[in-house]
Amino acid sequence: MKKLWILLVCLSLLSACSPSAKPTEEPKVSAAGQTQTPMGDNVILTVDGQSVYRSEFEYYLAYISDYYKSANGIDEITDWNTQTEGKATEEYFLDYAVSLAKNHRGLMKKAEELGCGLTAEQENAIEETIASGETVYGAGEYRAMVEESYNTVENFRFLQEIGFLTDNVFAALYGQQGKLCDDNTVAEYAEENDYMCVKFICVEDTEENRQLMEELSARLVASDDRDTLFDELMDEYSQYTTLNSAAFPDGQLFGKGYLGDAFDGAYAHLAEGEISGVCRGPNELYIIQKLPLDPDGAKNEGGFTLRHCVAYALFEQNMETWGNELECVLEDGYYEIDVRSFN
Repeated sequence: MKKLWILLVCLSLLSACSPSAKPTEEPKVSAAGQTQTPMGDNVILTVDGQSVYRSEFEYYLAYISDYYKSANGIDEITDWNTQTEGKATEEYFLDYAVSLAKNHRGLMKKAEELGCGLTAEQENAIEETIASGETVYGAGEYRAMVEESYNTVENFRFLQEIGFLTDNVFAALYGQQGKLCDDNTVAEYAEENDYMCVKFICVEDTEENRQLMEELSARLVASDDRDTLFDELMDEYSQYTTLNSAAFPDGQLFGKGYLGDAFDGAYAHLAEGEISGVCRGPNELYIIQKLPLDPDGAKNEGGFTLRHCVAYALFEQNMETWGNELECVLEDGYYEIDVRSFN
């Protein structure tokens, strides 16, 4: 519970961040405006003249390993030679960690260029988060808790920094909630990346439910107000309760593949506004309504509009570009990293 509490009070995105520390033993000021000291350890990388220390790099690897195991539904990685995005998993982890270090320094540099670094309120929020933890648990125990999750208190601070900087730079380029991302850009990106907006009635595939869904489909065909009836039936019968008419009056956004090939195939044959017959998935039955990809109406499960989703996807591409523009040198410490220990 304590570890979870630390995660919950963290105001940043759950992505790893990095200091702008130079490889000296003197205190220095990061691009985010925080005075920091070197995070011990040996230097793993040098990015744009700034050092990435072992404690930071190993945080990235632990984060990547946890995400990888969760995404693949496994408790332990047993075959490090498995191909992941065209690379052996071990190589993939290392490259991903390097890219995080580069991208976050690119973000910090862009924040400086745009003049949208941390505000006084954001700096205070970071310190208040730490002070609150120390008050609740005591300074020593709180530090130990933070170090268990983030290796060092400095890493924890940087997580806060990178979260705020992400918000600041994103707003400067794309506006709040991506409002500066124009309709044509949103439509083109959504089409190229197979976004879909739907409502659906979903039940387990049983003999009883097959009869039920055929009855519901017949009622929809006979109705003079299919949209209203569809919402009523979805709210009453669908076992996918996250999608309901109150939470998603304009439909829910999904990416291709999220709901399975059978669902995607049925969706592809529908015209906008059309309601399908009964469709069978591997273990479920669907009735699907295809809805418009409204930039500001349709939302994903997290409540983000299509415009916001597209703007952030483009922003992530920006971050990768900024990171790749920076010089990166692998130092001796990089070759000493035991990736397989992060399991």
